[in-house]
Amino acid sequence: MKPTKLVWFYQEECDAVIKTKKFLSTEKDIKSLFLRKMPEEDFIEQVGIDKNSTVIIVDDFAPQTGSNEKLREILLVMSQIWVHHYGIILMYSTQSFEMFLKSSKLNPMLNNSTHLILFKTSHEARSLRRYLKNYLIPVKGDASLWTLFEKHVQSQQYQCMVICISTHMKRPTVFTNVMMSQPGPVLSFHQSSESELSDEGEVDAK
Repeated sequence: MKPTKLVWFYQEECDAVIKTKKFLSTEKDIKSLFLRKMPEEDFIEQVGIDKNSTVIIVDDFAPQTGSNEKLREILLVMSQIWVHHYGIILMYSTQSFEMFLKSSKLNPMLNNSTHLILFKTSHEARSLRRYLKNYLIPVKGDASLWTLFEKHVQSQQYQCMVICISTHMKRPTVFTNVMMSQPGPVLSFHQSSESELSDEGEVDAK
């Protein structure tokens, strides 16, 4: 999918927002909308969605979606219905692992996700170990998702782990060292079929 529109809801104008605004100001083929507040009524009409080519980012809205039922319902509808029927890409950024809990009102949103991007954290790291056991993703050797996170993310600086659980993939995949600013090749940790091993050789090596 080639995006033609970006909608970014944010709380604070961080460097990422500033740099993205600057970049998109010169891109004639991509419309952009940066908002500090999510509309609670007529979301699609107010925001405007290009079918099959819109990216929506919801950045640090956990307090609002936790207390505001209308906003929470919009997120759930986006993740469960609009992603499929409108072909949008939805990115939800949060500083907490609370939505991994089944008791969380946003847990259905997590269950409809196609990618998990986990960053280093000083909070709830131990509880993440329990959450990651819920994913049946075969990884190489005797490793587990938690040991990979602990070694390659938690013990590093500015690192993350990407877990792809999209149904469009043949099997779940796990990667680290994926940021453009990081030196060295991307590291993959998932088990692969024999036909994929030759393709992954260069990706695994470091």
